[in-house]
This record gives sequence, C-alpha cells and structure tokens, in this order.
Amino acid sequence: MSKTYGFRLGENDADIEKVLESLAGKDRSLYIRAALKHYIEYGDKIDNIANETKEILTILKSGVLNIEK
Repeated sequence: MSKTYGFRLGENDADIEKVLESLAGKDRSLYIRAALKHYIEYGDKIDNIANETKEILTILKSGVLNIEK
C-alpha cells in the first residue's frame, strides 16, 4: 500500500529548503525517504557517539584521567 506524507517548512528551515529546492519531484521524494531511513537506523548511534565524545572532551579538559584495570 502506497501512502503520501507531506510537511511544511518553518521559519528556521532555510538549510532544508536549500537542499530540497535543488531536487526535482521524484528525486526529492527519494532523498527525503533515504534521509528518514538513515535517521531511523543511525540516529540513536549518532547521539550516543556525540554524548561519548562530550564525556571524553570533559575528561581531557579536566586534566585528570583515571584508568581502571
């Protein structure tokens, strides 16, 4: 079963508009579908990497590194 979904761009979505305007109808739909699939598959992993990176930077900036065996 095929369904169509739509959305409106907000005031702060100039970056999204720039990307979508550069694509034609079917290409635009394929791009949005691929972007959503990527976010669904990798969103949590990317968030975890970002959080771990922040923790590492905090430790490095503190100058104290405790190594557990």
